[in-house]
Amino acid sequence: MKTRRLAAGILLCMLLLLPTVPSRNAWAARPAEAPLPPPAHRVLTRAYRLLENGDAAGAVKALEAFRARKPAWLRRGQRDPAGYFHYMVDFTLANAYLSLGKPDEAISAYRHALKSRPDFFPAWVNLAKACYESRRFKEAAQAFEKAFETSDPSNPELLYYGAVSWVSAKDNRSALRLLEKLLALQPRQFKIEWRELLVHVLFHLKRPRQALPHIEILAANTRGKRQKRWQEVCLGQYILLGRLRKALAFAQELVRRDPVYPLWWKMLTRLDMRQRRYTDALADLMISGYIAPPKPGDLRLAAELSMHLEVPLLAERFYRRLWDRQKDARTLRGLVLSWQRRHRPEKALAVLEAGRRFCADTSLDLLRARLLIELRRYRDAKEALETLNRRSPGNGQAWLLLGYAGLGLGDLQTARQAFERAAKHGPQRQTARDMLRKLPPGSASIRDRVQSRENSQSH
Repeated sequence: MKTRRLAAGILLCMLLLLPTVPSRNAWAARPAEAPLPPPAHRVLTRAYRLLENGDAAGAVKALEAFRARKPAWLRRGQRDPAGYFHYMVDFTLANAYLSLGKPDEAISAYRHALKSRPDFFPAWVNLAKACYESRRFKEAAQAFEKAFETSDPSNPELLYYGAVSWVSAKDNRSALRLLEKLLALQPRQFKIEWRELLVHVLFHLKRPRQALPHIEILAANTRGKRQKRWQEVCLGQYILLGRLRKALAFAQELVRRDPVYPLWWKMLTRLDMRQRRYTDALADLMISGYIAPPKPGDLRLAAELSMHLEVPLLAERFYRRLWDRQKDARTLRGLVLSWQRRHRPEKALAVLEAGRRFCADTSLDLLRARLLIELRRYRDAKEALETLNRRSPGNGQAWLLLGYAGLGLGDLQTARQAFERAAKHGPQRQTARDMLRKLPPGSASIRDRVQSRENSQSH
């Protein structure tokens, strides 16, 4: 969830609170409220007309000119019969500043208004908006909380705005406090966007188990693309939290509801693989590929599953499609192995030779040497491996293969030396030691031994 975008959308929906200027008698009706002084009433009437006509600069000018006429000795908190420092003057001036895109000046004026009248709800709301626009997110959150406390009737939406501000301030614990309070106040009217923010906060606090019931509600009660997204999150959380039976049941339900949505088949693939049902996994993945063009990762997974299931013909088809999209060593290796598994070493070698110009890799050099040995082209294998060993003398697998090539040529000296080197490197050390024990003593080649035996018999 993009917090900044979410918060911007919320705050753009908030209208600047500009109550109409009441008559002087409206204040007289309240025992605790002094009547609005006539000079202040006149300038406020003029300022509101200017604001309604879109002239915020004119409103600021009129209000500041009015305040400039105050006596030099007059200070805030003193008796002010003309209303130069009346909270409505401060509030209207702040609104004009906010309309001009000057949130810092607006904040100062709102705070003056609230110092005079701390329970003035519109000032708390607009102060919160101004603080948010100035990226003073913590102050915005605190102002939204005060706005909620002074709202009459109570407006729970303000707690949500406060939580958004706390998230923007990177204080998810405070955001959670407000959201839990909101949930307690509105358990049956808890809005979708409120619950989405709650899940967002719980994820940031690393509380996925606490978030899961809310995710389930969102997956069930949203609609369209929004619902698809929450269903995907819900299914993913079942998997991550180890609730595989529930995940499988939910995935199967999703497939029944919308069998042409490829993502559900891919999720089923993941679940089948986790439970080692590889045949089902491959079938699910192939179905998703029929519904929508498969991505490279899907093709690779399908190919590897086919190889695991000993279906190299199918694997070769997937690897070929993948190779047409991206020519890399891993794909070429899989493609070659799929031909080798079909007992077609000649074709495997031809594919490898054709693809090597697109990607160079030591693993491909080793695979080429194995194919040459399998085809009994021992001399070619020996030359290739000697070149590789000069380039990478610590590659134990290459030394082991060179030993096999030496045996194929009847060159026991080369074989012995190669196995001795292989016995010093890598996981094939034990294999190399076993081969050394099987070699006859001495280092002469088999051909030399045969020649020596024939010479001795002739004498």
